[in-house]
Amino acid sequence: MPGRTDIYERMTTFLKLGRNELAHCARAERADAQATGGAGPNPAIGRELLALCEPATARQLARRRTAEGAAELAQVIQRLLDVIQGTVRRVLENEIALRVAAAQRGSTYLAMRYRVLEFLDATPETLTADDVAEFVAPRVGLWDVDLETGVLRVVLRTEEPRGRQRRAV
Repeated sequence: MPGRTDIYERMTTFLKLGRNELAHCARAERADAQATGGAGPNPAIGRELLALCEPATARQLARRRTAEGAAELAQVIQRLLDVIQGTVRRVLENEIALRVAAAQRGSTYLAMRYRVLEFLDATPETLTADDVAEFVAPRVGLWDVDLETGVLRVVLRTEEPRGRQRRAV
């Protein structure tokens, strides 16, 4: 069974698109769907994501969400999701890290790869609590957005390097 990456590569070749054009078209299609009334994330998911946000900004976004609807929050969360999906994409490209993550989770390599691919297709509307717990919360230390300029700042968590193992002499 061909992998999802193989299918995208074949489709890109068939359509005679550039290397990243298919992904760009998919993002544009999703943006059109959001512009036509994207409801944003589930309220519970929205609260979880706002818990990772700078507290003052989170309060402003929550107020705006109730006053103006979820479109603004959905746009901010989509940009946050793009950053996180970029970091997760690097895991997908590293087969060894993916196998280690699968072993730690107690699943197979293929199941873990499929799970990562599902997350890479997630939008604010389709984001689940499992996605937040497995992919978002472990990677995001804090995020903030300047509501006037739209500048998004995401502080990613780094994996703590393990202490050097000393050999017994």
